[in-house]
Amino acid sequence: MSQPTQITVIRDGLFTSRRLTADINDTVTTAQRLVKEHFGRRPLTAVEVVVTSPKKIPGLATAAQGAAAGIEENVYAEKRLSCTAKPDDLYSLTVVAPKNTIRVLINAKRLRRRPREIGATLVWAFVEVDQLCRKGSLERRIALTRHELGTHVLPKGKARGLYRIEAEMEAEAAKVTGQIVGKVIRQNRQAEAAAAREETTAPPPRRPPPPDRAPCRPSPPRPGRRGAPSAVVPAGGPMSRPAAHAPERFIAIVGEIVGSEWSPPSVPSWPVNFTRPAADRALTIYPDRMNSRIVFTTASLAATDRRCHAKYTPDLAGHDSIDAWLADGDLDAVADALGVVVRRLIDQPLPEPFGSYPDPVGREVEQLARQAQELARLTAQFSAGLIRGEPVADKAARIAHLAQLTEQSATRVDELRGPATDPTIGRR
Repeated sequence: MSQPTQITVIRDGLFTSRRLTADINDTVTTAQRLVKEHFGRRPLTAVEVVVTSPKKIPGLATAAQGAAAGIEENVYAEKRLSCTAKPDDLYSLTVVAPKNTIRVLINAKRLRRRPREIGATLVWAFVEVDQLCRKGSLERRIALTRHELGTHVLPKGKARGLYRIEAEMEAEAAKVTGQIVGKVIRQNRQAEAAAAREETTAPPPRRPPPPDRAPCRPSPPRPGRRGAPSAVVPAGGPMSRPAAHAPERFIAIVGEIVGSEWSPPSVPSWPVNFTRPAADRALTIYPDRMNSRIVFTTASLAATDRRCHAKYTPDLAGHDSIDAWLADGDLDAVADALGVVVRRLIDQPLPEPFGSYPDPVGREVEQLARQAQELARLTAQFSAGLIRGEPVADKAARIAHLAQLTEQSATRVDELRGPATDPTIGRR
């Protein structure tokens, strides 16, 4: 029978929050169990969870992986790993350590301001622990550590391959963390909904009659018209229905996503219309009640027939309709997902009217040129943010999405043009 994973929580630093460390100590076992249940395989190796400040993370990470790679301390003492280039932006960092252990470095400054993200951060960390326990992962991490610390420099091709594997592991950790956290949220909402249903359906306790009075007999129903008992009419009328929820909360969420460049609607009512006159854009949002989803549409202010659409289907567990979810649902929990949908939609170039381009090849080439221009603009913003030390993960995701659209447009152009003719054919 497999033994449970040994987990040790360490508070490093005099000013590290004791309360945060205690909360992590209470949550870490649950996070590790959720990850094990998701993958359904071996127990993980011994794990040390170190709660520390962002200033100490680079040194602790280099010391742990340097010692695990067999590098002398005087070699790595003044060097730093590339994964710790911006420690203030990290929530956690998972590194290999000596004696066949894995060390998780928790950014106490980051989580102290966001206590609701402790669970998701620990789940992410234990997904990375599971990744490092897989066959060949330890050897790849040690080889990359020796490469970055300069003891065994790898060829450029092999180093790029290792960095690509690290990026794929990070993408997998993000995906699995979202799946696990989403499953927990759904289970909690279902349990709350079941408890609420039991509370509403439970009969009220009967009060015993006073000892000095005999129990009263129920009085017969008062006759209505034609001698029939009068029906009980609800307070809102026999055909009362809940009014559609005014979208103030949703407007606030979308306003934070699009920023101050977009003007919010003056009247909070469906459909919601955000406008950006400088870019000739309008963003319209409305609930699709038949399909229980939110529809996003971006169009030109001058030509409304040029538009693109996107849809988001929320989890309505515990809610009767999309309006009930908009009124009472946890919109903050889906803000990141909504941000991805909205940003990808407003970054996508609008299609040109078909009538102005009788030549379909010309229309596709024109759209491909606009996408390439927008891709160049986003790449320039990414480079500027990288130089200024700003977070660039969001910009990189937008560039990747637009690059995929550009590739699809280029494929359509090649298909419309047909096979290219070789100019050297027929020459001697």
